[in-house]
Amino acid sequence: MKKARDFWQILCIGFGSFLISSFFVRFASPEFFGVNDLASRYAYSLSKKAAKPLKIIGIEVDTDSLTQLSQRYPLKRSVYARLLKVLQPEGINTLGFDFIFAGSSENQEDDLALEEALRDASYRVVLAYLINPSTGTPALPLPQLEKLSYATGMLNTPEDKDGLIRRLRGYVVLDEKRYYSFSVMLSAAILNQQPEKVISRLSLLKNKTYYINYLIKPTDIIRVSLFEAIYNLPALKEKYGRDFLKNSFVLVYPQPEISHDIYPTPLGRIPGGLLHINGVNTIVSNRLLRQVDNLSIFFLLATFLVLYYILKYAGFLNGCLFIAGHMIIVFWSGVLLLLAGMRFDSGRVIVFALIFFTLGSLYKYLDFLAQLFKIRVKATMDPLRNIFTLRYFYGRLELETKKIYFYREPFVVLLYFKPLAAAVENMDFQKLKELWLAINKSINLKGSLWAGYSAEEVAGCVITSPKKIDKLCRILTDNLNAEFSRRGIKLEVKLACLKFRKGYPVRELLFVLSAELKKAQVNDLIFFKEHELDYLLHTSYPGIKESQEALGGISEDIEEKNRQLLLLIDNLNKEHARTKEAFLETIASLAKALEARDPYTEGHSERVARYAVMLADELGWSPELKEKLAKAALLHDLGKIGIPDNILHKKEKLTEEEYNSIKKHGLISAKILEPLKDVRDILPWIAGHHEKWDGSGYPQGLAGSNISLGAQIIALADSFDAITTGRDYKKAFSIEDAIREITNGRGSQFNPQLADIFIKIICKLPHL
Repeated sequence: MKKARDFWQILCIGFGSFLISSFFVRFASPEFFGVNDLASRYAYSLSKKAAKPLKIIGIEVDTDSLTQLSQRYPLKRSVYARLLKVLQPEGINTLGFDFIFAGSSENQEDDLALEEALRDASYRVVLAYLINPSTGTPALPLPQLEKLSYATGMLNTPEDKDGLIRRLRGYVVLDEKRYYSFSVMLSAAILNQQPEKVISRLSLLKNKTYYINYLIKPTDIIRVSLFEAIYNLPALKEKYGRDFLKNSFVLVYPQPEISHDIYPTPLGRIPGGLLHINGVNTIVSNRLLRQVDNLSIFFLLATFLVLYYILKYAGFLNGCLFIAGHMIIVFWSGVLLLLAGMRFDSGRVIVFALIFFTLGSLYKYLDFLAQLFKIRVKATMDPLRNIFTLRYFYGRLELETKKIYFYREPFVVLLYFKPLAAAVENMDFQKLKELWLAINKSINLKGSLWAGYSAEEVAGCVITSPKKIDKLCRILTDNLNAEFSRRGIKLEVKLACLKFRKGYPVRELLFVLSAELKKAQVNDLIFFKEHELDYLLHTSYPGIKESQEALGGISEDIEEKNRQLLLLIDNLNKEHARTKEAFLETIASLAKALEARDPYTEGHSERVARYAVMLADELGWSPELKEKLAKAALLHDLGKIGIPDNILHKKEKLTEEEYNSIKKHGLISAKILEPLKDVRDILPWIAGHHEKWDGSGYPQGLAGSNISLGAQIIALADSFDAITTGRDYKKAFSIEDAIREITNGRGSQFNPQLADIFIKIICKLPHL
């Protein structure tokens, strides 16, 4: 039964983890944590030798060419005409221009020169054009240039959500006409095939794009300056060989410094011309990538089975090792499959594994606490009477005397049911349990606890006002008499009561109350005064300690059981602390993984935590509060897991929708950490670290002292680190500039008193 319960619970956790990972991968980034991109880089390294079956030459329009030609970019078309004539006798296969020759030149002679060169070219020349994304209108080359070229191709390149280029277009359809991409038309020219045949070989996605197999970096091909190619070709032949241009594919493209034509890719930032070179190489060398979604399903199922085994049979530390090993296997499987031309989303699988393991570990942790509570209850409760054991009652009573009560006092109550032992002698076990259940309901007053003292006696502690104790005791006896009468049991219920004071010997006290209660002739209530107890202890029971030693033999087994329980609870508390710390370290590691997405923010959380603790130390915070503040600072940006990279690293001004998305990351952080009971008190510090003193912050627009002090401290530390370390969209400033910014934000962005203290701390530091 338990195995079936565990299976369904882990299955539900796995299904929930799949939904969460799907949400993150879809809305946070298509290449979560860059796992797939890392696989691409390893695939590039392992297949480098086999990556260049093509003879590729890159001719760059660089700064040196502009200087030597005494022209500005874009160059006159007559320059490209001269290049075509120079390359005429070299026997090249195909030449592509990564430029758009749309419209006429200022000097008509430049257009005529390019027309003549294209007409005389013995090799295939492919020109480029762009399609206006807003109007859907192609900006084609001059009609006479388009007519004289071998083909024209579209340069429009799609970006993924995180801004990286991983795909090229196959074609687009406008007014029922196909417009093929530049890379497809270049490949068709090199292979001397129709573009339809080239397209038929590609594994196009639904949006008519195909994945680039990035196997060429700028350093992997021969790159020459445009000026050198035109005016110093003999020297290039001496350097690269007489026939280095023969049967080659030549692409003329602008150097990034000239046109800012550079794109982020899995291999890093490369010129736009290299995008098309990699696209052509992917097609011509038949190193095509095919998206195989079934592989993702297979690895997700395999991951579920591995995680099921880990969560069911392995401990937390062993589980960390197992899951790390499994993720390494998934990653290298992605690399090997890329080498075989198959692509699957290994990032999704790894994210699913991390979330499943984290949630599963949290479930085990909570289940562990639930089991601990059950053990505690079983070890401290009498299983028949369902009240505390006597030893636990002694301990709890001592704790009660250490508390401070306002208008209330602890009273020790002893109930004697005469003759209960004889009345229940022939009663079956089930009825006996029902009887004690009824007794519990009758004595279960608010603020009371009870334990079995003997077979016919129950000891209790009632916390109440001295004015109400008499009434409560009457209610107890009346309820019990009514319950026994209803069940047809003839019993005499007696009650002894005494105000309990710190220093009273609990065992001796109960012994005296029991003896006096049994001797008393009255039928219900006896209220002892403090001086009466002192008199009884010293006169009527001078040998009480010896008598208690006899009782000690009876309770020895109970005491040993409770000693073992206390040891077990101590061990479980230590394990609880270790498990809690390990789980928080897992969450903090997730935050570090988020920082790894952006080199500018690496170490940001640790620095913010350090600055925040320095400020809290100056404010005189206790070590416990400083520890909580450090954890809150470490986890303050965890919610950026739900912010897409193209928004997080955007250099231009954010749109209103994008800014609203950014403003949610504090609340997302708090939502992720909400299940952790031990960090709930620091959630306002995390959620509110972008609130401003004047109320203009987010997410709630709190102002002044309505912002928690922890959030105010983290906001100062976060702003200081952001200013001094820089971001994608701005450079880092000096410490003096940062102090100036914080000074300017006094009373508007920051608490003025905190800002002054923080500036004083920073100024005292010799260096950071």
